[in-house]
Amino acid sequence: MLRSLPRNRWGDYIFSAFHFYVAHKRWPRKGANGLINDYFFHLKNSDEFGLAIRQFTSDKHLVKIFVAGIAGDQYVPRTLAIITNLKELEAFVPTEACVIKPTHLSGVVVFCEPGVPLSSEDSDALAKCFDRNFYTESRARNYRDLKGHLIVEEIVDDPTSIRDYKVFCWKGEPRFIQVDTDRHQSHKRNLYDCQWNQLPVRYNFELAPAEEKPQQLEEMLKVARLLSQHCTSLRVDFYITSDRLYVGELTHCPEQGHGRFGSREEEQLVSNMYFGS
Repeated sequence: MLRSLPRNRWGDYIFSAFHFYVAHKRWPRKGANGLINDYFFHLKNSDEFGLAIRQFTSDKHLVKIFVAGIAGDQYVPRTLAIITNLKELEAFVPTEACVIKPTHLSGVVVFCEPGVPLSSEDSDALAKCFDRNFYTESRARNYRDLKGHLIVEEIVDDPTSIRDYKVFCWKGEPRFIQVDTDRHQSHKRNLYDCQWNQLPVRYNFELAPAEEKPQQLEEMLKVARLLSQHCTSLRVDFYITSDRLYVGELTHCPEQGHGRFGSREEEQLVSNMYFGS
């Protein structure tokens, strides 16, 4: 029934509101009583979400141009190819170790070895991406007009050793950091403030043991400030190798506003930190 809603502002609003209710067992609030998820809901359904900068930086290929222009090309992994159609995908054979993912979606990632053609399973998974539109699946309008392409990137390190760091920024200032571990086995997640104190907060996944402050923390916060200056709210997603810091993507509506905290008090704590109250 929700999929049949018209693809316009009201249809998107109703679609998002029902999904919000399923996630939080309440309707989104607005104003002083709103929490961080309420804000993400209203941001997703606002005029701001249709701005060109939010659409441009939602594309995993185009965002590299934005990051390189503002922070420097040392923060983006090398692009090896852009695959725009099925014929190009069928002919593709990697010449070096690489990773393939859609520029307009999330969650599909294929790792390749040099000289080894794609398996039929991986090829089928990637082929299906061409016809998918994340706007129709989530009603996130920043994805509505993105073209269905695949990006081929260099592998910068052993995928099992790379760490993900996601910096939540409000009005150009980092507020807290999300760290995900064991994503493909026993996914865990911690939140830290910008001084690297772990927050007593569960956010969608169980807590992991506290980890040491990354050596690149100050550099990461500096880059997050630079990249988030042009949006009221933005999450800057990094990953760190043994010696390098990279920007993976920019996230405009974390968890689509459906992220579940361990309690209302925990969400209030994070909301106070985010909005500075």
